[in-house]
Amino acid sequence: MKAYYKNLSIEDIKGEEWRDIPGYDGIYQASSYGRIKSVERLDTIGRLLKEKIMKQYFDKVSRDLYVSLRIPGQKNKRRSVGSIVGMCFVGLRENKKVFAHKNKNSLDNRACNIIKITYSESRILDYKCGKQPRVIPSIYIYSSSLGEYTYSQLVDKYGKKGATAVLLAVGRGYRALGIKWTKTPIQNNNKP
Repeated sequence: MKAYYKNLSIEDIKGEEWRDIPGYDGIYQASSYGRIKSVERLDTIGRLLKEKIMKQYFDKVSRDLYVSLRIPGQKNKRRSVGSIVGMCFVGLRENKKVFAHKNKNSLDNRACNIIKITYSESRILDYKCGKQPRVIPSIYIYSSSLGEYTYSQLVDKYGKKGATAVLLAVGRGYRALGIKWTKTPIQNNNKP
């Protein structure tokens, strides 16, 4: 896979398509190859700003590429390139949906590699692709004398505060909601 994000040339790549970034129309555009450009325009005091490809930065914690975008008169906002490309080419994010990389390579922000799925589906895709995320509450079954629950079921039944108490209790060996809890990876439940 080519690292298109490293190509800072203003020349279009063969087959590259550019679209305005929602909320930044006429200021920034995203390409189908995951590049972000600042559009040629006049700034607030009338100077001509030339078109340029934005440099992308890798965040070691989230393991994603980011760019810094700015609306005149406001502070810079750090935005994930995958989310920007997703908004431009897949569609605006809906409630409880996230943008994910099909091949789980966060450096591959081509439009054909960005999909819109739930957070739980994204964590399961991580597991199937051999990537072990640091925190995966959604792919565990939390068990106690009250029954077995996924993280989202715990949130539905006990609220976010109660579900967080269970997560913390399991990790430290404490009790939550007055009961001892254990966690088991969902994939272990499918083994014969």
